Amino acid sequence: MIGLTTRAALLVGLLAAVGCGGADKRSGGGGAREPGDDASWQDTAKDEEEVGMISSEKMDSIKATFDRKARTVSRCLVEAIEAGEIGKDERAVITVTATISPAGRASGIEVSDEHPTSKAFADCVIGYVEKMEFTKLPRALDYSYTYAFDAL
Repeated sequence: MIGLTTRAALLVGLLAAVGCGGADKRSGGGGAREPGDDASWQDTAKDEEEVGMISSEKMDSIKATFDRKARTVSRCLVEAIEAGEIGKDERAVITVTATISPAGRASGIEVSDEHPTSKAFADCVIGYVEKMEFTKLPRALDYSYTYAFDAL
């Protein structure tokens, strides 16, 4: 005969199994699905690449590349100040537009919303963006990024 404590423990265990659905997430039953639970998440990622969609991770990576290079690109402001094209107390803003190739290289680089206007500043920024290496993409992507630099 099973004691009262043993019966209570069995009952609690049975209720716990029924309450959580009793199935393992990896087997496809019960619970929320998360990436890595099964192959369907990987299939979705492959489908996105096949149709040329660019994942948010790759977009974040492109932005991070521009962010990381901001300090390097800020040298362009110093060069423009030394060339006498920009005053020492001016705030500089420049928007870079480029096409990022599937190989991760920028081409067709243009600058706009440039303030103050300076050919040396714009050419310098374009030169640095040409040298940047971006993540590989499933297709070419038109992208723009704005750099803003405070006065020295």
